[in-house]
Amino acid sequence: MADVAATPLASAKPDLAAAFASESEAETRALGGALGERLEAGDVVALRGELGAGKTVFVKGVAAGLGIDPETVTSPTFTFVHFHQGRRPLFHVDLYRIERPEAVEGIGWDEAVGGGGVAVVEWADRAGAWLTAERLEVQLAVTGETARRIEMAAFGDRHQAHLRALLAEPVWASRLLPKTPVGGTAHKGEG
Repeated sequence: MADVAATPLASAKPDLAAAFASESEAETRALGGALGERLEAGDVVALRGELGAGKTVFVKGVAAGLGIDPETVTSPTFTFVHFHQGRRPLFHVDLYRIERPEAVEGIGWDEAVGGGGVAVVEWADRAGAWLTAERLEVQLAVTGETARRIEMAAFGDRHQAHLRALLAEPVWASRLLPKTPVGGTAHKGEG
């Protein structure tokens, strides 16, 4: 596969940013689930992270939060988009094999990200300018064998509201990291 010139997702200052600590796959999935409970049609979650960082684990949590059996969620690397029906439709998009941003047009991008459901996009930086301006960016970074740093940056009012709701929950407020997330000016979860 040719190298893809990745466009930084957080090129603009987010409306709100926070970083959470996850000590296990179960915690990563639970954070995804808490987010999934809040997501509505038209929401876009843009995921980044190296191979094995837990992107698909996070999507399994989002699916559970949308009322979808998380065991049906697998990485759509070879089909690009998987559709799941829950309380809201979930379009799970994986752009790992996309070599240039224009290629997203041929994979059903408009249907997946067009507002009819929730779109969760793995390797979202490969979409370039095709990625919506309003979105929740989620960066997963490996910090230990099962530990992860999960940074979230909200762009737009709806996504900011979702992140504020997570920050208001004691379980997630207790998992906040004090350092500023990438692309944000946040401190202890607020930006």
